[in-house]
Amino acid sequence: MGQSVTAVKLMEKLKRDDPETGMTMICYDQQFPSMQEYFCDFLVRKTDRKHVIYRGEAFYKDLGIEIINDRKINRINFKKRTVFFEDGQKLEGDIIFIAEGDKIRYPEIKGTNKEGVFSLKTL
Repeated sequence: MGQSVTAVKLMEKLKRDDPETGMTMICYDQQFPSMQEYFCDFLVRKTDRKHVIYRGEAFYKDLGIEIINDRKINRINFKKRTVFFEDGQKLEGDIIFIAEGDKIRYPEIKGTNKEGVFSLKTL
């Protein structure tokens, strides 16, 4: 979950090591992970949006990664490895990664403060 370039690189490596691994990326908003170092250039119109976005939708489709960017997360049950959405739907998985940029900060989602929840920096 999240819009971290690091998370995308992790998914890419996992898929390269085991192409049959099923993956779903849940975005916190409707944007794909972006390269923050290009934001200023984008704001002053020195570059366009496609240079800011790390990888486009075709990249994820080619790797077989499902994208969910139209639902909001309500809570996470880490013991049951289940993500619950506000619309009542849920998604179960074997491993849940939360990726949120370079700060060790989790989104305002119930369950992220539980024991056994780590960031890529603290793991």
